[in-house]
Amino acid sequence: MKLTCTLDEVTRSYIPGIYIWDLTCGDVKIKMDIHRMVAMFRKGDKIEVEISKDLPPFEKGKDFAAHGYVVTKRREDDVSKVLISLWGFLVILQTSNEELLREFNPMDRVYMVMRRST
Repeated sequence: MKLTCTLDEVTRSYIPGIYIWDLTCGDVKIKMDIHRMVAMFRKGDKIEVEISKDLPPFEKGKDFAAHGYVVTKRREDDVSKVLISLWGFLVILQTSNEELLREFNPMDRVYMVMRRST
C-alpha cells in the first residue's frame, strides 16, 4: 500500500516523549504514536507512506522505517480499521473503502516506510 499523506495534527501523548500524528491520505486516515527522537516530520508536511509485507526501499538516516505486526482488523459502522504495532507503537489505518485494507490480516509482519513527498 502506497499513500501520499498530509500530516494534519501533531499532539502530545500523556506518555512523555511520545507524539500522536493524524495523517490524511485520500480515502485512508492514519493515526499513530511516534517517539520524539524519530519524529522527523512537522504539521503540514506532505509524506509518502508505504506499508508492505516486504521491506520497501528507504534511505537510512533520511526516511522513517520500522517493522511490526498487524494486531487486529475490524469493521465498525462502515469503517474498516487495521491496527499495527510497531514495537509497541500503535498505527491505526481506517477507511470506508474496505478493499484498500484487504491485503492485511492479523499477525502479518509488515514494514512501514515514511519519506518526504517530492
